[in-house]
Amino acid sequence: KIYEDAFAYSILTNIEFSSDSELKIIEKDAFYGSQINSISFPSKLEELKDGWCNRAELKKVTIDPNNKNFKIIDDNLFLGKSDNKSDVFDVLLFVNKKIEKIEIPSNIKILGSYAFSYSQIKELFIPSNITEIRNGCFYDSQLESIEFSPDSQINSIESELFSYCAIKEITIPRNVKRICTLSFVGCENLKSVNFTPDSNLQVIEKCAFKNSNIENLTLPSKLEKLEDGWCENMENVGNVTIMPNNKNFIKYEDKLILGKSDNKSDKFDVLLFALKDVEKVTIPSGIIKIASYAFAKCKINMISIPPSVKHICQSA
Repeated sequence: KIYEDAFAYSILTNIEFSSDSELKIIEKDAFYGSQINSISFPSKLEELKDGWCNRAELKKVTIDPNNKNFKIIDDNLFLGKSDNKSDVFDVLLFVNKKIEKIEIPSNIKILGSYAFSYSQIKELFIPSNITEIRNGCFYDSQLESIEFSPDSQINSIESELFSYCAIKEITIPRNVKRICTLSFVGCENLKSVNFTPDSNLQVIEKCAFKNSNIENLTLPSKLEKLEDGWCENMENVGNVTIMPNNKNFIKYEDKLILGKSDNKSDKFDVLLFALKDVEKVTIPSGIIKIASYAFAKCKINMISIPPSVKHICQSA
């Protein structure tokens, strides 16, 4: 086994193993932040834990031809199995960082953690055979455009999935129920996040869009929760659209987004977000909480806070 952080920040550029190596497992973050360019894996390797190549400058992977658990296609795609007892290679673990175009094979079901990180791929189509995209998959990549099949099976946008990548616009697949922490952090080119009319999104977690440059955002009909800090450092939002039939959020005077402290109640008593061009605000009576980052980066110069407000949260 190679343990977590074993080669973290290493200045080694190449790792090889002897032909009789007994290595079976490589833990997550084993090569975190390292300068390793290439690795040649041995024949007995059985498992690469999620995040094994997190933040590594790894560009190329090779595998001993006698290894039955992994294989490489066209010197570009490094594949593994979700079940080592199976003969099907259904996990895409790593792509050659120099390739700019790729068609995901029909046998692939899972895109592994950080599989496309630092890659040169700019456009990608996600077919319906993909059931899971794991955290950090497109971290700091050159990906500008991604399109999901209309019948996509993806049900969550995992943590750091698109962090620091070059994506400009995205339409979230209809079956996604959760957008996780830091999933779009640092996406400086991202302008719009769109949803289908039948979106099943229920939760946007904290820091999901931190330090992104989103200008247009839609809150779909089934959205139930915006976690505290979901909008941290979103400084360019000029328009938020709330889809019809959403019972948990409303727009107030076309400036503020209000939510509920209790979704079973009819009272909109939480001020969640203010559009960034707002300059003057009189908070409506009945508001009991001003959420984290609600007015952060706003142009506001005057605010009137009613006596009903009990909590003004971090960095409001």
